[in-house]
Amino acid sequence: MPRSTGRPADAPAASGPDRSRPDALRPAYGQEMDLGIWLVERGSQLPPAAVYAAGALLIAAEVGVLLGAFVPAASVMLALGALSATGTLDLPVTTAVAVLAALLGDSVGYWEGRVIGPRLRTGRLGRRIGSRRWRHAEHLVRRGGIAVTIGRCTAFVRTLVPRVAGVAGMHYRRFLVYDAVAVAVWAPGTILIGYAAGTAG
Repeated sequence: MPRSTGRPADAPAASGPDRSRPDALRPAYGQEMDLGIWLVERGSQLPPAAVYAAGALLIAAEVGVLLGAFVPAASVMLALGALSATGTLDLPVTTAVAVLAALLGDSVGYWEGRVIGPRLRTGRLGRRIGSRRWRHAEHLVRRGGIAVTIGRCTAFVRTLVPRVAGVAGMHYRRFLVYDAVAVAVWAPGTILIGYAAGTAG
């Protein structure tokens, strides 16, 4: 008499994680529910164009809107990378969208600082950011263009540095060059980490 395996005869054998399901990617991000997790879970159910648009909006808003300092754009890019790993999105298109959105948001922040000036810091939203973060951004900008590159890779600070650079009168072309260098490393690098996590998940 054949020995029972404890599994119905028609049950499929155990296999690796099903990466076509968004839940399979959850271990790559931990248990915290944030915008990145939401995008992973909903992204496979939406048209790719809608996911690209939502991702671009969130990435640009992190710097383009002062209150965007509280938007976890890095986790959004990790999610976009993970969705690229599942085939929901196209990796080169995802990378290009993230880079352009980040550059757009940074430029909006720069011109906001250039036009509004020091009043940004003393306004209602500016006070919510906290004086310590503003001082840190100002200290970085005093170091010159390289500060734009360094600040782009630091949460909260990347929202403030473009505005402080604008207030300080840094030439836009100089700002854009240093910012583009940072974005060209930071955005693709973050997306590739998400891609690797999605592949491993």
